[in-house]
Amino acid sequence: MNSEADHAQLQFEIQRLRKTLAQQLSESGDMVNGIRELDEMLYNGACFQHAEEDGDDDFFADFGRARQVLGQLESDLRQFNAVISGEDDSSTSPLQGLLGEWREHLIVLQSKGGDAGDEAVQVLRQDIAQMRDQCQSLRQELQEVEQQRDDETAQTLQLQRQLQLLNDERAKMSESDDQVQHLQNECQQLKDTLEGLKGEREQLAEKCQELQQESSHVDDLRQQLHNAQSAGEQAQERLHGIENELNQRQQECDNLRRTVEQGEQTHVSLQETLDHQEAALVQCRTERDAAQEKCDHWEQTSIALREEIEALQQEKAANEALVANLRGDYERSSQEVSATAQRLQQEQAKVEQLQEHIHSQEERIRQYDITTSELQEKLQQSQDQVQSLEQQCERIQENADTLEQSMASLQQEIATQQQQLDEAQAAASQAERSSNDIQAQLTTEQAHRQSLEEARAQAQAEIDKLQQVQADLEQRLAGVDANQAERDAMMSQVQHQREEEQRRSEQLQAALEEAEQTVRQKQEELALAQQSVQDKDQECAHLQERFEQLQREHEAVQEKLSEISADSDQRKAQIQELQLERQAMQEAVNENDVQSRQQQEQLATLHENLRRREEEYAALQKDLAQSEQTVAALREELEQLRHRSDISGESLTVTVSERDRLRHELAMAQARREDELRDLRNQLQLRHEDMLAERESEIRQQEEEIARLRSALKDAHNIVASQADPHLIAERQSVQDDNMAQLRLSLEEQRLRHESELQALADRDRSMKQLLNEAREAVLAAREERRRDQAMIAELRAQQS
Repeated sequence: MNSEADHAQLQFEIQRLRKTLAQQLSESGDMVNGIRELDEMLYNGACFQHAEEDGDDDFFADFGRARQVLGQLESDLRQFNAVISGEDDSSTSPLQGLLGEWREHLIVLQSKGGDAGDEAVQVLRQDIAQMRDQCQSLRQELQEVEQQRDDETAQTLQLQRQLQLLNDERAKMSESDDQVQHLQNECQQLKDTLEGLKGEREQLAEKCQELQQESSHVDDLRQQLHNAQSAGEQAQERLHGIENELNQRQQECDNLRRTVEQGEQTHVSLQETLDHQEAALVQCRTERDAAQEKCDHWEQTSIALREEIEALQQEKAANEALVANLRGDYERSSQEVSATAQRLQQEQAKVEQLQEHIHSQEERIRQYDITTSELQEKLQQSQDQVQSLEQQCERIQENADTLEQSMASLQQEIATQQQQLDEAQAAASQAERSSNDIQAQLTTEQAHRQSLEEARAQAQAEIDKLQQVQADLEQRLAGVDANQAERDAMMSQVQHQREEEQRRSEQLQAALEEAEQTVRQKQEELALAQQSVQDKDQECAHLQERFEQLQREHEAVQEKLSEISADSDQRKAQIQELQLERQAMQEAVNENDVQSRQQQEQLATLHENLRRREEEYAALQKDLAQSEQTVAALREELEQLRHRSDISGESLTVTVSERDRLRHELAMAQARREDELRDLRNQLQLRHEDMLAERESEIRQQEEEIARLRSALKDAHNIVASQADPHLIAERQSVQDDNMAQLRLSLEEQRLRHESELQALADRDRSMKQLLNEAREAVLAAREERRRDQAMIAELRAQQS
């Protein structure tokens, strides 16, 4: 901003020098014209009439004729003093007539000067009113800039609220219950989600830093607004200065009128001034030579500065081309990210198919449970049959008492029965082994349930960790959004869900204990059955057939278990392949994120280089302004010297030239006011463009953050899609679609805003080039004016010699 103010000040000083030189030349011409009018009024154009007849229009020859008129006026004033003192009474009547004519001419000149002063005051008042209106319009523009900043702050708050809604949806989606059969797969998915949440936590920390930077940027904008207001106050102070200068000019007119009335007293001072003029001209030669050397030195310095400025502009164009290339790379990376998102959606569809396959396998496991329950019922039936066999054995024992008498005749039958008894014992031993196998199966089933219980406990621990991470994230988000009541409600819901999960775990534990108790009862019943089987000697064939039937059923169950294990192995292999593919996709996304961060760092370095170049450009402009100030000082010295050389004739030039000079000063003040307003508009435009560039970088970072949040939300949605309610999923999906539509609209608006900002940057570059061209033209004009001054000084020296 200082560099822009210095550049504007430099332009203003150059214009002021040009106008000052023009004013000095016009004043010199006005002075000669005033002396010509005095010659016409007092001596009927005796001195200048011969020049007009001869056709001699030399400007410096007119100075000699003006001195001749002043010498004649001096002799007349001396004669007038002699008449007043009574020394010479011969020419009293003609001098009195001449004095009366002079008084009439002075009255006419005074009336003209008063009218010119009134007109100048009226014009200045109108210019002051216009400048006040323009200051009011500038204030309105500043208010519009403030309103735009407020709108951008409101958009930022809206994005934050949308982010909060997305977090709430994620929290609601994570509230669904997890099934025990899918704990291992879900643990891996929850770990991936935990890593995503860690990345989001880092992104939220970066977002907080960006918000702090935005607050500092708002403070900078306020400071710039204060600077603009101070510039407006300075412009108003300049207007007051112009008014004061006008009053001073009016006082000078009054003083000059008094000087004309007191012509007798000023005669001596004019003579002394003419005597000192020759000495002043000799001194002017030395001072002009030194000023000429200084001007040459500063001109060389300004040329070197312009070359450096052109080199900086070329480097700036190269940096802008590099920025355009980086933007193209960013667009290509965004297209790659969209392609990876589509591949992720395809993988999610595959995961859904696998989940359906897992559901079918669960259905098979339920059928296996039904078959085991049927086997248990059949076992109970076999136990009932064993009890009936015991009753039959009792009846056989009663019959044995009756058949003891026929023992001898039935020894052969007893031998055959002994063989059958051996076979029955072998069958009983096989039945015992089968019962042991069934008991082993029950123990393995119990161990499998125990392992499931442990896996459930581990999953519960992971869920607690994720809930703890979620609580930490919610606590950190509390610094950005002050919705404490909603977070308390969410925490109460989470606590309620934890209690429900605890009750469910207790219910499962009770069910497991009941199953263990039933297993113990079955084991006791099997032990009783084994004891009863050892005592049975009859119905061995029936037991053998029953045992073979049980063996066939056991083989069928084993085949089903082998099929289920093969399907589970295949499912695990497919899940591992999907996990590997997901890891590969995640690595690709991470690589894209790394590339985007590198591009952002490159953009930051480019912006830093541009800022440094602008600072160097501001320093060069400051040096150029200092050089122009020195040139202005030399101009002022030149003006003072010219004022010294022309002071002898200024006391007698209170004529129409004064009115023209006042009008010229009014025109200068109006041009100066237009220059200042143009500088203020340029400063406001540059500030607005800087603010838009910063907003562009911030919006780009917000878009990247929204894309990452979108991917994290899709992962969370895929995690809980299999357990959630279809209606709830549809409702959340509609809310999410609405939010995404709003985000798309906001991104489209931001893109359009970015294009307008780029157009503004291009306009800014064109305006900078135009300003440099104007500065170059002003320097050339100053050189030309300096050459003219040198030529005029040389002519004055020749005329003086």
